Amino acid sequence: MPHVLGIDLGNSHVAAAVSRAGASGWTVPEVICESPAVLRLTPDGTLVTGEHGDGQAVRDFVARVGDDVPMVVGGEPCRPQTLAAMLAMWAVERTSAWEREHAEHIVLGYPSAWGQYRRELLRAALREVGLHEVTLLPKPVIAAEGHPARVMGLYSLGRKGYSAAVLRRSRPAGFEMLACLEGVPPLGSEDMLAAGSEEEVRSAVRLTVDTLLWTVRSAGLQPDQLDDVLLVGAAAEVPLVEETIRADFPNRVTMATDPQFTAATGAARVASRLLSGPVSPLPAQRSAPPYDQQPSGEVSVLDESPPRPPVRITSLKLPRRRALTQGRSFSLFGL
Repeated sequence: MPHVLGIDLGNSHVAAAVSRAGASGWTVPEVICESPAVLRLTPDGTLVTGEHGDGQAVRDFVARVGDDVPMVVGGEPCRPQTLAAMLAMWAVERTSAWEREHAEHIVLGYPSAWGQYRRELLRAALREVGLHEVTLLPKPVIAAEGHPARVMGLYSLGRKGYSAAVLRRSRPAGFEMLACLEGVPPLGSEDMLAAGSEEEVRSAVRLTVDTLLWTVRSAGLQPDQLDDVLLVGAAAEVPLVEETIRADFPNRVTMATDPQFTAATGAARVASRLLSGPVSPLPAQRSAPPYDQQPSGEVSVLDESPPRPPVRITSLKLPRRRALTQGRSFSLFGL
């Protein structure tokens, strides 16, 4: 069945969702696969995803896209954007294997702080691994897809990251970002859990909410001018988070239906809309497999400026058609 693919490419995890074309419209997106954003080079030269297993693990490469200093994998230097593209390719191949055909279109969500320079680096790396037709959009824009608000705030708290954004509807279906801030301490829920006391946890949550308030005001708005604040991210359902936000945004807070996968499903919705207009809220036509899960600063929106003189880097050379697997049981290449 024809389908489109949405990918949430984050520093802590990657997730992919599909929406399928039916006689009456596009189905509600389903999450097909998810994995920690960790790549591991095994002793036999195979690149696998996930936290556990043999071989050297490399992580935090999405956050380093645009860094001139290469990361070392298996003794070889490799650009962070190349690793990010390989992780995106894992999601594409995993989904293609499940659907038994390639997606009609792919939308990939990237961190809100990225400017043109880092976007173009990722785009070039995606082409190098064989992904030529991919629409890149900021995560807040795709996470807001389908939300009825006209002007909204987005509060995203994940395991390793936090961001805030303000968005405005720019057309009947679709949003533009008015302001965003990403990468403020504490970085995510893991940092909060490491805090020594309940008071420290409350202070950390308070800091993230203050950041959201600052972002709203930097967009030239006041809290009561927002139609809603959407809570997304793996840790957004922590009761203390919603309680603290509601104190500053009374009657203007909505918890996303599936906070951890809002960006992935939103990206799939955008992909279907780009092909043939608004998404029809049809039930999914077949069950998805269990999620492929493994156990487990400031914004620079002006990063389009030329980088420092480039370091000569030899990209990690791996055989494309056998390079990436999920654990030891699933080969994604050579479908």
